[in-house]
This record gives sequence, C-alpha cells and structure tokens, in this order.
Amino acid sequence: MKVTKKIFLGLLSVIMSVVSGCTGGTPVQPEPPEDEPVYETVTPASGDRVISMAEYVDKMKGGFVGTMVGVSYGSTYEFRYRGWKWPTSSWKADDIKDSFNQDDIYLSLGALEALENYGIDVTSRVAGIELYNKNYEYWDGSNNNVLIAGWAPPFSGYPKRDNITTQPWPDSCSYMCGGAYGGLLSPGALKQADYLAEKFAEIVCYGDGIYGTQFVAAMFAEAFFETDVMRVIEAGLSAIPADSWTKLCVEDVIANYNDGMSAEDNCTAIHTKWVEDSYYNWTVWPKGVYPGDGILLDAKACAAFIAIGLLYGDKDIETSAKYTIACGSDTDSNAAQTAGILAVMNGGYSQMETKYYAGINQSYKFKYGPYTFDGAVEAYERVVKENVKALGGKVGLVDGVLSLVIPAAAQPATPGAYQNSKTPAPMEMAVYTDGEMAQLRTIKDPGFEMQSNGSALEYAWASTTPSKLTMVRYSEDTHNGIVNARIANDSADIFADIYKLADVERNGDYVYSCWVKSVGALSADAIKLSVETTDGQSVIRSKTYGAQGQWTRLELTFNSGANSGLRIRVGFNGGSGQVLLLDDFGLFLA
Repeated sequence: MKVTKKIFLGLLSVIMSVVSGCTGGTPVQPEPPEDEPVYETVTPASGDRVISMAEYVDKMKGGFVGTMVGVSYGSTYEFRYRGWKWPTSSWKADDIKDSFNQDDIYLSLGALEALENYGIDVTSRVAGIELYNKNYEYWDGSNNNVLIAGWAPPFSGYPKRDNITTQPWPDSCSYMCGGAYGGLLSPGALKQADYLAEKFAEIVCYGDGIYGTQFVAAMFAEAFFETDVMRVIEAGLSAIPADSWTKLCVEDVIANYNDGMSAEDNCTAIHTKWVEDSYYNWTVWPKGVYPGDGILLDAKACAAFIAIGLLYGDKDIETSAKYTIACGSDTDSNAAQTAGILAVMNGGYSQMETKYYAGINQSYKFKYGPYTFDGAVEAYERVVKENVKALGGKVGLVDGVLSLVIPAAAQPATPGAYQNSKTPAPMEMAVYTDGEMAQLRTIKDPGFEMQSNGSALEYAWASTTPSKLTMVRYSEDTHNGIVNARIANDSADIFADIYKLADVERNGDYVYSCWVKSVGALSADAIKLSVETTDGQSVIRSKTYGAQGQWTRLELTFNSGANSGLRIRVGFNGGSGQVLLLDDFGLFLA
C-alpha cells in the first residue's frame, strides 16, 4: 500500500465525516479513488462462511477494544499473586490509556505491521529481524539475546540445551499474549489463524508456547461466527495437537466446569496438577523454580485461566475479565484475550458499552509502532483482504454488499504432531547470514520507548545539557510509538545535545540515522549529526541541517576505522522558541 494512498484515504475519511456531520443525514458518496479496486459479484459456494466488510470491521474493532480493556484492567494485578484472589477494582473509562503502553497490544500490532509491510507470506526469519529492531523491553535479555546471537527462526524458539544456547523459555506466553492478530485477520478461518500465529510465535517459542498462541488466535477467528462460549473454546482446542499439554490442561478446566466445580476450585485444581507438579515444570524461572519465587508465564496455565474467564463470566466483558484476573500471575495478558474474544462474540464495537472505549485518545500511538487506534483498525481492514485472498477466499460483492467469503477448506485447523519442549524433536539449526545480521540494530532503545520517566535519561542516552532535554510521552507529535525526545534550546550560544555510546565493528561501513522535526525558523546549520570517539574528543564524521518542519529522516554514512565503540550524537543550536524533536535512531552496517 503506497503512502500516498494511505494519506488520500485518511483525508477522504475526514472529509466524509465532516459532510455527514453537516448534512445530518446520509453522507454524499464521492467518486472512488482511481486506484480503489472494483469489486466483482461473488456467489458463495455451499459451506462457505460469509461476513460483510461492515460487520467484520465492527467485530474486529470491538475485539481490538476488548484486548485494550482487558490488558488495562488486568495490569494492576499483574504478577501480584498466584492462585485465587478476586479483583476489587471496577473498570473506569480512563483506564484504557494504559493499553497504549502494553506488550500484549504492541506485540499483536507488531505482527500486523510486519504483515502489512512484507505481505501475508512474510517468513518468521524476516519477521524476527523486524521485531528485534523494535527493541521490545519485554524481550530484552531473553528473546533479543537469542536473535542477536545469530539463531534464526524457527530454531530461535527451540528449547535451550546444554550445548545449545537458544530459547530458555520456549513454553512461555511470549507471543500468546499478543496472539489476537491471528484471529482478527482470519474471521472464521481457523487454518489461517493457526498459520499466522505460528509464523510469529516460532520466533521465540516452541511446543506449547506456539500452541497457546494458536489457541488464542483460533478462538478469535471462530468468535466472528459463533456466540456460544463452549464452542469457541472447543474451536481453539481444535487448532492444537490433541495430546499437547495446553489442550489437556484446558480440557481439565472444561471437565471441572461441567462437574459443577466453582471457578476458584477449578483454578486451584489447575495449579495443583499443571503448575505445582514438577513433571510439568519445563523451565527454571528467573528467580527460582515455580512454585518458588519466580513468575508464571506458562502458556498452558495462561490458556486455562482464559478459559475459566470465558466459562464463568456469563459473557459479560468486565465480569469475565475478573474471573481470569482472579486466577493470578500474568493477569493482564490473559484478561486481554478473554475480553477481546467476548467483544467479538457479543457483536463487536457497536454492541459494547461506551465506558469501554470512551477513554481512547485518537492522537496517541501505540508503543513501538506507527499506529493510532484508528490507524490500527484501518490496517486490519487492509490486511484482512489480502489474508482472505491468501487463504483461498474472495473479497467481493455478495447480494450487492462488500463481503469476505471464507471457503470451507480454510475453516478447520489442521494441527500437526505434538512437540513437547521437555523432549523436543530434532530440529535443523538455522542461523542468520552475515547480510541478515547487518540488518540488526546496534543501539539499544532506538526510539526511547524504554524511558519510564519524562524528565530522566535512561538506557545510556545522555546529554551534556540535560536541562534542555526531556522525554515526551503520549504526544501527538511523536513520530513512532509513545515517546520521543525534545530539545528546547533558548539560546543560540548553547549547543544542546543528546548522545549514546554504541558498539561497532572495526573498519565497518555504517549508516547512522534519526527522525527529526523542528519548530521555529532555524539557521541552516542548527541541527548537527555527528559520530565521535567514545570520549567525544574526536569527530569521525558530521553533517549539519536546517529546519525540518515535518518529521524527516536524516542520515550520515561513515567508516568506523579502528574503533570498536563510538558515540552517536545530535546537537541543536537553536534560539528562543525553537525546538527539536527526535525519534527512532538507527545504526546499521551499510
């Protein structure tokens, strides 16, 4: 999708909103853009599932809001306790702001962005590079370490062995927590939901870590056409191997529920059998062996807690989320899936209480990505059309209504043989080539997204003029994500700056870049990019720029020479009322 088309369609949407608001009636229909496809009439075959684009968007949008609600509501309780404890707070509309900062949302949107940029058939190998370069703090020190070591997907998710340092937490919910994208893009198509879920989950997971993601994605997919909770859960189970621990664990939840067991006793039974029994412990957690003092991110347990919320919550979003949260541990990730699935099942955005979406700020971008709320919805709408075509379906007019047609062959999932992380099947090692490794970022926190304090510099970002520099959060001026840096210089005699130390290869050719936007009438050399020795005493190369009234990517090419470490720097020589905004730094081998 060309950027120009995105801009045109965005302006068109604004114009239509204004026209509709002014007339108070049916909006005037403009001529379609020249590059807008002309849809043909489609006659569905027997067994096809059909959903209009309008209904799809409504349900997808509701599911997206549901994940935002669940993660915001559950984040207060995340890892505060294990086992049963009923949450005492009630949902407030302003709570949803927290979702813009949550991994359970940005992981899902990271997959959506990769699919939009590279296509439905993007490989996990390419996606791994794309996601590594975002530098998710959730992956820092674990998943990122596997990728930077050179292991490529799917081997990057293979369980760690004595002589192989790959994934230490293969059965974690590392992508399950963001698995909604697979189903939101595959309405009624469990096979395709499985495919998309595995593509991203295998970057960092194996076995039940992948199956947990597929379980979630399949439930979202089925929820577009099914309103019965038990059937949605069964659809999720149909997407994973029959003997996987995730499936067996959820089946225990269902059996306990059918026997009349309370939600609390059901949760306790799952903990006793599937968590506290050492036979099912597949890893040593960061602070010890569960049930010691470590945290519980086990995909099979997360799946069970989602199922408990769905079964006992009487299809009410807030009540169901509370049941999931009451099970403890990764409460926000699990509640996000519970609330999101129900929102789709219950009819979508148009059927939700306004309290759930009233607090959404349309100017905010989600952490680590380019999407606002409306931008994400529009991206889903674009990508789903390509996904339906890829799964063998059609996008066309059914009885004159633009619709998605899902063929019978794409509806059921076809899970393979179970791969258990405790006894993994042999897998051929996969490593990134030198050319692929050159595409990996070489600086940490390139977009300032790890900055937790707006007035403090963290993660090795520094300044010789710290009083001139702040980190701005939740600003509509942010280029990407929710944070950007801001230099407000009130004197042309002061050269304010921001810099960072970075490891480089000796005698390597590099491209150093950043995105900037300025305010005020700057001089022609007010902005300066430079690469210096680590002590800042010697400049390897520099380049100056004038005013940049819109977000613009500036870059500098250089050779590292004999240096193994360098300082990358941006300086700003501005006057009163002049401001420089910075975001999304890059340092890559050319």
